[in-house]
Order: sequence, then structure tokens, then C-alpha cells
Amino acid sequence: MTPKNKKQILYGMILTRAVDNTLKRMFMRGEILYEGKPFQGKGFRSLGQEAVYAAGLAVKNLSQQPVISPMIRDLGAILAMTSNDVSLAINGQAGKSGKPFDGRDLNLGDIERGVLPPAAPLAIGASTLTGMAMAMKLQNQKRVAVNFMGEGGTSLGEWHEAINLAAVQHLPMIFCVHNNQVALSTPKSSQSRVESFVDKASGYGIEGKQIDGTDAEAIYEAFSWGISQALENRGPVLIELESMRMCGHAHHDDMLYLGYEPKLSFEYPAPKPSGYVDIDAYFYWAEKDPLKTYAAKLIQEKVCTAKDVDDFKQKALQICEE
Repeated sequence: MTPKNKKQILYGMILTRAVDNTLKRMFMRGEILYEGKPFQGKGFRSLGQEAVYAAGLAVKNLSQQPVISPMIRDLGAILAMTSNDVSLAINGQAGKSGKPFDGRDLNLGDIERGVLPPAAPLAIGASTLTGMAMAMKLQNQKRVAVNFMGEGGTSLGEWHEAINLAAVQHLPMIFCVHNNQVALSTPKSSQSRVESFVDKASGYGIEGKQIDGTDAEAIYEAFSWGISQALENRGPVLIELESMRMCGHAHHDDMLYLGYEPKLSFEYPAPKPSGYVDIDAYFYWAEKDPLKTYAAKLIQEKVCTAKDVDDFKQKALQICEE
């Protein structure tokens, strides 16, 4: 990875958190008005999972005409794939005309730039993308398809059918599993017997890697490996990103998950015992905040300075306000 790549990723993660906070603020304050009446829209937070920006950047940098099917928490990957198009996210939250969907749906996507929209039946994206990957193979195209799925979504039949078919047909795909410890309010121990979701790879006869989902450079390198596997006709791979959801399931759920509505900032909020979050796990993962740890690493490597980090934050906030 070049210093330019590293700074791109750090800024992208900071931008992701700034956009996430902006969408949450718009939802809570009813800032969107239709005929004088406030409209909240809907939205799903990505706090704690911003390092997925590195996955999106690797896919965009290292492959030609890639297609991804993101999850609702993959704001970072979507920003990377769309060259940091903040308006896509904010227009989607506001239900405005134009991209992403002329106000007909409040999720994000732009097929012209290789981003399928997340779907409410979570595994639809995996099935659709597997069909697209089959077309890529039949047409001898050197392209890659990447499916992102939460650990809860791996229990769905469509996801199993998609990854099984991709393995049998040797399709150019990466299946990325976000293990963020909880599916809405269901802990992983209540929906899967495996401790590590990468263990599922062997059941499909494919290779897999388990990566710290807060380590941006490890994610970039893992996706570089997965892309190489796909482009060299070695079939699909499974990459597990282990992290934790540091917020509620959606904009409306922080009150239940954290026990209160937190103040929005670049810092993680502190949970209260009245929430349903696992507090011990939360504080463990809080020490691994990808923004803080990666900024400290790049400052130590002299890739950037503390002033650069502050400038990135101010730039991100200004773009969101504009």
C-alpha cells in the first residue's frame, strides 16, 4: 500500500463517520420537510465498521468494472466505490429526486458505478450478484463481484444457495461476512454454532480468511488477495471481518441498544446498563476504534500529522453541511 492509499483510507473512514452522524441528525431532528411537515426517512448506522471503506477502495482500485452488493451498514464501501459521493447518501435519506432512486427507496445504490442497493430480504443481493458473476464467467470478462453480508444473514437460505453455487461453478466472487456480534438484537451465539464464520468456508470447499474488521490495512490486503483469486480463476473466497456494532440497529434504535440517545461526534458514545448492548464487549471494541487506531498508526509512520487528521475531520463536516 502506498502512502496515498493510506491517507485515502483514513479520510474515507472519517468521512463515513461524518456522513453517518449527519444522517442520524437529519432523522432525529426531522430536518427533512415535505409541505412544511417533518419527514424522518429511514437509515441504518455504520458506527464501528468504517474500516470497510478499505474493502471498497481495494475493489475499486484493483479490478475493472467490479460490482458489489453492500449491506445496510456498508456506507464506507459505497462511498469508496462512488468516489466519496456524499450526496448519494444524503439524497437517499431525504428521499429526493435524482440519485439514488428518485425518492422511491431510501437505501443506497448506483448500478452505473457498480453498487447494487441493499435489500430488506437480506440475501437477495447475494443471489442477484451470483447470477451476475455467472454472466461474467460465461462472457470471459475479467471482473469481480463482491457480496457483503452480516453474520446473521449467513443463516438465510438464499445466502447458502448463492455461495454454494458460486463455489461449484468457480465464480469470480468474494463473500464478505461482517461479524459485528449482533443481528438486530440477536447475539451471534443464538443464531450460529460456529465461533468464527470463516469456518463456514471449508463447508463450501473454498478458501477463507478471518480479519480484524477494525484494521483497515489488513482489510485492504485481504481483499487484494480475494481479487487476485477471482481474476486468476481460482473461484470464490470468504472473508470474515470481525468487529462490533457500536450503535443501534438503525437510527431509531440507539435508545434501546445504548440505553439513551447519544450526542453525535467523532467519538464513540458510552453505553448505559439499561441498553441491550454487551457492555464488556463494547468497551473492548471501543479501544479498537478504527479512526483513532489508524490515525495514530499513520502519524507514527509519518504518513500524516495530527493537523492532517483534524483537517480531514473539518473537510468531512463541511462537505456534509454543503
